[in-house]
Amino acid sequence: MKHAEIAGAGFAGLVAAIALADRGWTVRVHEKTPFVRAEGFGLSMQENMLKVLEAVGVREEVVRGGQPIRQRLVLDAQGRTIMTSGGGFGWRISRSHIISALLERAKRAGVEVETESRAVGAEASGELLIANGRRLKADLVVGADGIHSAVRDSLGIHLQRRTRPDGAMRVLVPRPASTLDPSKDGTTRESWSGQRRFIVSRTRPDELYVAMSCRASDVAGRSVPLDVASWSQTFPEQAEFFAWMNGEADWSAVRWVRFETLRLARWHAGRVAIVGDAAHAMPPDLGQGAGCAMMNALSLACYEDLSEWEKHERPPPSILSAGQPSTGGRRACRDRFVRSLSRQWAESNGCTIAISAPRATFRPDTWRSEMLVERIEGKWIEAFRDVFQLCAVKPGEVVAILSETQSRKVLVELSELALHQLGARAFHVQLVSPPVASGVPVRSTGTSLAVAGLEPVIQALAATGMVVDCTVEGMLHAAELPRILAGGTRLMMISNEHPEVLERTKPTPELRERVRRGMQILGSAKHMRVTSAAGTDLDVHIDGAPARGAPGFVNEPGKVGYWPAGLCLCFPRPGSVNGTVVLAPGDVNLTFKRYIESPVRMVIENDYVTKIEGEGLDAALLRSYYEAWRDREAYATSHVGWGMNLDACAESMMMYDRKDINGTELRAFAGNFLYSTGANESAKRFTACHFDFPLRDCSVELDGKKVVDRGRLSAELA
Repeated sequence: MKHAEIAGAGFAGLVAAIALADRGWTVRVHEKTPFVRAEGFGLSMQENMLKVLEAVGVREEVVRGGQPIRQRLVLDAQGRTIMTSGGGFGWRISRSHIISALLERAKRAGVEVETESRAVGAEASGELLIANGRRLKADLVVGADGIHSAVRDSLGIHLQRRTRPDGAMRVLVPRPASTLDPSKDGTTRESWSGQRRFIVSRTRPDELYVAMSCRASDVAGRSVPLDVASWSQTFPEQAEFFAWMNGEADWSAVRWVRFETLRLARWHAGRVAIVGDAAHAMPPDLGQGAGCAMMNALSLACYEDLSEWEKHERPPPSILSAGQPSTGGRRACRDRFVRSLSRQWAESNGCTIAISAPRATFRPDTWRSEMLVERIEGKWIEAFRDVFQLCAVKPGEVVAILSETQSRKVLVELSELALHQLGARAFHVQLVSPPVASGVPVRSTGTSLAVAGLEPVIQALAATGMVVDCTVEGMLHAAELPRILAGGTRLMMISNEHPEVLERTKPTPELRERVRRGMQILGSAKHMRVTSAAGTDLDVHIDGAPARGAPGFVNEPGKVGYWPAGLCLCFPRPGSVNGTVVLAPGDVNLTFKRYIESPVRMVIENDYVTKIEGEGLDAALLRSYYEAWRDREAYATSHVGWGMNLDACAESMMMYDRKDINGTELRAFAGNFLYSTGANESAKRFTACHFDFPLRDCSVELDGKKVVDRGRLSAELA
């Protein structure tokens, strides 16, 4: 007999439990609270949900405790009707009533329910991990533990979460006074005024459901208890009702909740399925958060293979756009489900649900916009292990993995696993991502502020053999870096890239040798000249300029490496850069993650960009962004150099979504000339504004000797 362990006793968890138990499974449900209960107060029960309840045998019991919605009125602030709709709106039912009915049905089916049993994770092999240390093996583990799912997060499944600007408080008011009740005879009233709205509907004859929605920035609107004066000013016709409701409601059970949407890269891992809000949280339109959760959960029992379940139950791109489904999109998908609810379920369980159309089910997640999945792959662990071997990590060496709350989680996990394979003693230092310090968006600075002012953290990092830097911007130019390195610690910065990018650009001893040869030439040169057919003509005096070679790893005490890499560059002294840089179509504005489409001519005088000329959007964007900083140092030259990495791809930004990459490899593709503006420590210039411009088809001469000829490395360096 097959066995399932389910985390969460909400709509999804209980429906899945009943469906599996009816199929002959033994099922145990874990609920972290002392009692199985539901928050949210009232639910609009649509036909797709009623079909699910019918399939698990509780429809009649549930609707007996609710009120039919026969009419819907939409009103303005003065109480004037602006829209009337009748019929087809389902039922308004208390969530607690639905949960109670499902719970009793689950128990009758033989489901075991454990309260105060908190799931803290799962193993893809089929184990549910409980907070008290138990590891419960199962043929199927179901993560139905809500939007903050511990089961989901433990599997490393990449998610995209969006916090909405609005939210709502929901209230159940007992014994409504008939003279004040805005909702009569099965009518749901929805009133709008600006960014505020409130909905009033009965859940049963002696109970009223009220939802009050507003923006998160509306302090008075989201106040609990209700700010009667503020809401009465917005809806003067309802002032008496608000005053009455404020006195009757139990406000201790009410909270204002901000809406969120959530999408996952996938809905299962091995023997673990993710359902409900844990997989696809959405705003409460048409009651479809609960509806879709129950639909997914019911269908779990119809498939032997979770890959097949996900294949059939996730939405096709033709149904929804890549973004959050619109109300109309949800309604269309709901209707498709009503016509075609789980054919396998109906056929194999003898349900009386009519199937009147070819099966085309809806699930509220498309992932069209996601090209790649971020998860743990064996090949990526191997890539990280190989790079750390190049960094001379030894068994027993103490290594700190530095990250922040906005770090790319998969990079942190891959670092830990690779270091474990090498026998290193790794520990994590995770910092809270710092507040935004400027009204101007900051990217690609190489200057993480996460460590700033945290003396105990600096001391801890300085006491290690190596720091693996997974911060968002990286510690490359951070003010705290010299103190961390002073005692011999080396720092390896992992750029904020998708692991596939790191896999493709993995450093090698051969790359280190090419970079070494390039640095020998650069370190002994006094003058650099850069030219191109597009019009670039730049003179740089580099005598005494600090030079850095980046092979992609670090194996010397007190040094820094970063990945992807493979370039030779220097930081010119003050007053040593003059000429013209022309960005031609196909060159890169890496800070904007944008290929140049129209020519941009930048004039540089004594290190500073003094003119930005061009008629197209590229020049306009550059001018406006620089100007937004109101900082002269933003225009100053930071560093110059050229790329040496034959594995880095100049066209890679065309192949990835922006959120998947940081674009670092474009700094290093072989033969590019890299001109950068921003901070330059050797010139004593500091600014948070930073631009990297990798240019194609340039020629780079050092003391008259070409190291790059029209975008190609010289034979000596190739």
